[in-house]
Amino acid sequence: MQSRPFWKYHALGNSYIVLDGFDPPPTKEIQRICRRDVGIGSDGLLIGRPLSNNHYELRIFNPDGSEAEKSGNGLRIFAQNLWDQKLCESNNLSVSTKGGLVRIWRDADSPLIAVEMGKAWIPSDPQAPAAQPGHFEKLTVENQTLSITTVSMGNPHCVIFLSDASEVQCRKLGPLIEIHRDFPNRTNVQFVTLIDHDNIALQIWERGAGYTRSSGSSACAAAAAAHFHQYIGQHCTVHSPGGQMKVKLDDQLKAILYGDVQKIAEGRLYIIR
Repeated sequence: MQSRPFWKYHALGNSYIVLDGFDPPPTKEIQRICRRDVGIGSDGLLIGRPLSNNHYELRIFNPDGSEAEKSGNGLRIFAQNLWDQKLCESNNLSVSTKGGLVRIWRDADSPLIAVEMGKAWIPSDPQAPAAQPGHFEKLTVENQTLSITTVSMGNPHCVIFLSDASEVQCRKLGPLIEIHRDFPNRTNVQFVTLIDHDNIALQIWERGAGYTRSSGSSACAAAAAAHFHQYIGQHCTVHSPGGQMKVKLDDQLKAILYGDVQKIAEGRLYIIR
């Protein structure tokens, strides 16, 4: 039976397993690893490798075995693991993902890790990449017509503003919106409540993972949509069930995400063929 080293971290309750090596396990094995009854349990799996000095490639897998384009929490966890293992001496590094190139850094006197998440592509932008779903403002689910804002952070998001977003609503509507026919590649879903000009609250249904306590790309997508509609300024605190992250946007809606990471465990994972 084969075994591989692993490390498990969480970012505000959103947990990922970092697996040694760059060859992903089979889909069924990824599903087993991420289950909490027969595996280690996590919201995803990270596999990375160095490409050059302080430049890495990262693949991100959801608990259902599908591959994600980008994850703000996963990127911070991957960087923290590199630093913990002393595989990267620099406090600044770049990471290539399926959703684009990102830059990650940390300050010696702060526990927060910063990720340059790239531009948020908002509906009606003619230069929006292929990952951006078609522009539409209404979505009908369960006989409800919802006002939505579609956003791409290199991965697809559907942002819905509600006066008081709840976990119950998220768990009910999230899985239906994720697989809605208007999203042929499925989508992440964010239910957003506006607190004030500097704060928003978030409930998250993550594509391929389900209800999630925190999500970095979701925080950026929600903040970008809120700023696009002039609900908030360019800097905001995003409150999710797992805790708080900060998002800074520039005039082009390029987002920087700030948050911390906590190590949970490390060991050896036995691969069942």
